[in-house]
Amino acid sequence: MIRRSNRALVLIWLLAILVAPSVVSAQTPTTEVQPAEVRRPFRGLFGAPGLPGSKQTLDFSASLYGAYDDDVFADQAGLALSSGLQRSGWFGGLESGLNYTRRGRRIGFGADAGIGVTAYPDEPLYVVYRTGANFNAPLARHTSLALSESFVYAPEYRLGLFVDPTNSRVFDDPFGSVVPDLGLFRERSYRTNSNVGITQTFRDESSLSGFYSIATANYESNDLNYINQGAGVRYQRQLTRNAGLHVGYGYGGGRYPNMNNLSRRGIHNIDVGVDYGRALSVSRRTQFSFSTGSALFYVNQGVSNGADRRLDFALLGSANLSHEMGRTWTASIAYQRSVAFHEGFVDPFLAQSVSATLKGLLSRRLQFNAATSYSRGVVGANSNNNFDSTGANAGLQYALSRFFAAYVNYVYYQYSFPAGIAVDPRFPPSLSRNGVRFGITTSIPVIRAK
Repeated sequence: MIRRSNRALVLIWLLAILVAPSVVSAQTPTTEVQPAEVRRPFRGLFGAPGLPGSKQTLDFSASLYGAYDDDVFADQAGLALSSGLQRSGWFGGLESGLNYTRRGRRIGFGADAGIGVTAYPDEPLYVVYRTGANFNAPLARHTSLALSESFVYAPEYRLGLFVDPTNSRVFDDPFGSVVPDLGLFRERSYRTNSNVGITQTFRDESSLSGFYSIATANYESNDLNYINQGAGVRYQRQLTRNAGLHVGYGYGGGRYPNMNNLSRRGIHNIDVGVDYGRALSVSRRTQFSFSTGSALFYVNQGVSNGADRRLDFALLGSANLSHEMGRTWTASIAYQRSVAFHEGFVDPFLAQSVSATLKGLLSRRLQFNAATSYSRGVVGANSNNNFDSTGANAGLQYALSRFFAAYVNYVYYQYSFPAGIAVDPRFPPSLSRNGVRFGITTSIPVIRAK
């Protein structure tokens, strides 16, 4: 069944398929221009990029911060985050990490590790550990393999609801947006994320790729353990310099293995659509791109096996527009219509999201950045399960030297869901939070090898 909201997207989707390739093929060739690193040579004093073409790098980073928040995480017993447990106040912490990369002629490898410590008033220290690695290598002349693995330990249940409009992948890491500021209640968790992908390229500028990913979250109570998996294949063909078509299929789903009363859900990603991207000016300071797709997924009106189920259809798509201003400033806006699973819920989220960013240098020492995002949609395609979430941040960073900088950031986020649609009864259906972060950060290149 196709809803009215999908009909306009059907027309846009079909029009994109028919028009985009012809528009591009009718273009006159643009004049060759300098690459971005040559066109925009001005860089800030702190955090400037390393030597181009470095084959081996090792960077150390650390941040010591303080914060004031109007809703400090204050639940020791693992109860619902009621108004009596919410309080404003001060807290602080320390984060540090190492990042290593090695790029050979054929093989690439990367690894990172870090630790974070947060001190809340009248609470024990909260310590987070993370580690990860990635590897890529050719299997044959035109065949490549990519692997990645990550592990995170956190002492509380954290939430990752915000959709990233700049990411067009249907089966994304469901924990990618889980951040320390979204601790809801105390529940030790161990999270893993594994990915494998194989790509075969052909002489006609086309490629065939396949992937498999699995993400897990394990808790002390075991009831909330969560698994999110996805697998698929995709054929992509470049029609012109700026436009291409893709055809593929993927299947993904989220489940709670220790909660037998919940039925399994899945998303069939019918990955057929258009990929388009081009510079809108001769200088290539303005870039535009979009991609289309579609999905079939089962939804129902509740969280139990006995609820009504139906097959639903959604058109998906993303669009990105970015513009370089002067020698250091960049503005961008992104839109995405997506369907995906999120931990804490049974049915998938059908969401539309938009984000905007602005960043640049006020001087060689002073950097400004700001971003805002908004997501709105339904859980399980049920019109009564509407949700919305908003996030915003703005900050200044002042370079004390090449390796040290002071910063201050403002952070705001909120979300609102109907009561009772989350799996865990401790999940607060709405939350709004403002905070200020300030501190000293460092980034030191330990190894730079040609």
